[in-house]
Amino acid sequence: MIRAAFDILLLSLVRDEDARLSNDDINGAVNNALYRLNQDQPKQTVVDVSANNENIISVPIGFEQNFSQVLSVEYPINARPRSYLNDVYIYQEPTGQVLDLPEAITGSLRITFTVRHHIDTTSSSFTFEQQEPLACYAASILCGQLATLYSHDTSSVIQGDSVDHASKADLFRRRARELDKRYQDYIGIDKPKGSASGVVVSVSNNKSYLTHKSRQRAMR
Repeated sequence: MIRAAFDILLLSLVRDEDARLSNDDINGAVNNALYRLNQDQPKQTVVDVSANNENIISVPIGFEQNFSQVLSVEYPINARPRSYLNDVYIYQEPTGQVLDLPEAITGSLRITFTVRHHIDTTSSSFTFEQQEPLACYAASILCGQLATLYSHDTSSVIQGDSVDHASKADLFRRRARELDKRYQDYIGIDKPKGSASGVVVSVSNNKSYLTHKSRQRAMR
């Protein structure tokens, strides 16, 4: 789905009949929705890399430093049953992040990792199933903004219009909650924020990494 088609879906959910929203409002809501989806269900990508008797290798092409997480490292590739490396770390060197393997390896490795979603005038990265939930979350942000706008209007208009604007504020407030719930229902309310959906290998983050030591672990 390209951005123009996404905006049509988004605005159909908001139903801003008075055209109170600006392009900046819409762009901001889309960016915030993408940020949220990147926390809940980041895009997964797979890249094959080669090692030549190395236990420190460069992160794969497309890896986003300070965002991407390694989900699995398959080695050797296409073994039956599938074979994955344990104790693979993202290690911070002065020049950037690298992968610290548990042993010196020669051959190809298949690395699955997360990256951010995007949408622009020609393409997007999210799945068909993610389109409507993402639009719902962006629409919930815009409906919340409209509720605030109409609430502020009630103090500066005549009594009849004030009642109408208060009614619209309540309408958009309810719509914002409903749209947010649709997003939550898709993601799954029992899942903590920040977890990636659809990950087939369990991932644990070394606590020391989160307290400024530069290692992050990818496990089976």
